[in-house]
Amino acid sequence: MTLYAAWEIDTYPVTFLDWDDTVLSEQTVPWGEDAVAPPDPTREGHTFLGWDTDFTNVTGPLEVRALYDSEPPTADCTVTFNSNGGTPVDSQSVPEVDSS
Repeated sequence: MTLYAAWEIDTYPVTFLDWDDTVLSEQTVPWGEDAVAPPDPTREGHTFLGWDTDFTNVTGPLEVRALYDSEPPTADCTVTFNSNGGTPVDSQSVPEVDSS
Protein backbone atom coordinates (compact mmCIF):
# COMPACT_ATOMS: atom_id res chain seq x y z
CA MET A 1 0.00 0.00 0.00
CA THR A 2 1.30 3.45 -0.93
CA LEU A 3 0.06 6.48 0.96
CA TYR A 4 0.17 9.99 -0.44
CA ALA A 5 -0.12 13.22 1.51
CA ALA A 6 -2.82 15.63 0.38
CA TRP A 7 -3.13 19.25 1.43
CA GLU A 8 -6.02 21.55 1.21
CA ILE A 9 -5.38 25.28 1.26
CA ASP A 10 -7.11 27.08 4.12
CA THR A 11 -9.67 29.69 3.19
CA TYR A 12 -10.76 32.72 5.20
CA PRO A 13 -13.82 34.98 5.21
CA VAL A 14 -13.27 38.58 4.13
CA THR A 15 -16.14 40.99 4.81
CA PHE A 16 -16.30 44.52 3.41
CA LEU A 17 -18.41 46.83 5.62
CA ASP A 18 -19.81 50.30 5.09
CA TRP A 19 -19.69 53.08 7.73
CA ASP A 20 -22.94 51.83 9.33
CA ASP A 21 -21.88 48.13 9.37
CA THR A 22 -23.88 47.32 6.22
CA VAL A 23 -22.22 44.33 4.55
CA LEU A 24 -21.05 45.40 1.09
CA SER A 25 -19.39 42.12 0.13
CA GLU A 26 -18.52 38.75 1.66
CA GLN A 27 -15.86 36.55 0.12
CA THR A 28 -14.01 33.36 0.91
CA VAL A 29 -10.35 33.86 0.03
CA PRO A 30 -7.66 31.14 -0.12
CA TRP A 31 -4.67 31.62 2.19
CA GLY A 32 -2.14 34.06 0.70
CA GLU A 33 -4.49 35.33 -2.03
CA ASP A 34 -6.02 38.80 -2.40
CA ALA A 35 -9.64 39.75 -1.78
CA VAL A 36 -11.42 41.82 -4.42
CA ALA A 37 -12.91 45.13 -3.31
CA PRO A 38 -16.56 45.75 -4.16
CA PRO A 39 -17.51 48.87 -6.13
CA ASP A 40 -16.78 52.06 -4.18
CA PRO A 41 -19.69 52.75 -1.81
CA THR A 42 -21.41 56.10 -1.52
CA ARG A 43 -22.55 58.06 1.52
CA GLU A 44 -24.62 61.18 1.11
CA GLY A 45 -22.65 64.32 1.88
CA HIS A 46 -19.30 62.47 2.17
CA THR A 47 -16.46 61.42 -0.10
CA PHE A 48 -15.24 57.81 -0.14
CA LEU A 49 -11.50 57.74 0.70
CA GLY A 50 -10.69 54.04 0.47
CA TRP A 51 -10.52 51.01 2.78
CA ASP A 52 -9.15 50.89 6.34
CA THR A 53 -7.22 47.63 5.97
CA ASP A 54 -5.03 46.02 3.34
CA PHE A 55 -6.76 42.98 1.86
CA THR A 56 -3.87 41.46 -0.07
CA ASN A 57 -2.12 38.27 1.06
CA VAL A 58 -5.02 37.20 3.30
CA THR A 59 -3.85 34.88 6.10
CA GLY A 60 -6.85 34.98 8.44
CA PRO A 61 -10.43 36.22 8.80
CA LEU A 62 -10.67 39.90 7.89
CA GLU A 63 -13.11 42.81 8.16
CA VAL A 64 -12.47 45.77 5.88
CA ARG A 65 -14.30 49.06 6.47
CA ALA A 66 -15.05 51.91 4.11
CA LEU A 67 -13.42 55.22 5.01
CA TYR A 68 -15.03 58.59 4.29
CA ASP A 69 -13.98 62.17 4.85
CA SER A 70 -14.78 63.19 8.41
CA GLU A 71 -16.77 66.30 7.61
CA PRO A 72 -19.44 66.47 4.96
CA PRO A 73 -19.23 69.53 2.76
CA THR A 74 -21.48 72.30 3.91
CA ALA A 75 -23.70 74.37 1.74
CA ASP A 76 -25.66 77.44 2.57
CA CYS A 77 -29.43 77.19 2.53
CA THR A 78 -31.78 80.12 2.26
CA VAL A 79 -34.48 80.21 4.91
CA THR A 80 -37.50 82.34 4.15
CA PHE A 81 -40.24 83.34 6.55
CA ASN A 82 -43.97 83.80 6.05
CA SER A 83 -45.11 86.46 8.53
CA ASN A 84 -48.79 85.81 7.77
CA GLY A 85 -49.49 89.51 7.43
CA GLY A 86 -47.26 90.51 10.36
CA THR A 87 -43.97 92.33 10.26
CA PRO A 88 -41.85 91.04 7.35
CA VAL A 89 -38.75 89.06 8.29
CA ASP A 90 -35.73 89.05 5.99
CA SER A 91 -34.63 85.69 4.60
CA GLN A 92 -31.41 84.28 6.05
CA SER A 93 -28.58 82.21 4.65
CA VAL A 94 -27.61 79.41 7.06
CA PRO A 95 -25.24 76.42 6.77
CA GLU A 96 -26.78 73.07 5.95
CA VAL A 97 -26.81 70.64 8.90
CA ASP A 98 -25.92 66.96 8.45
CA SER A 99 -28.53 64.81 10.15
CA SER A 100 -26.69 61.48 9.80
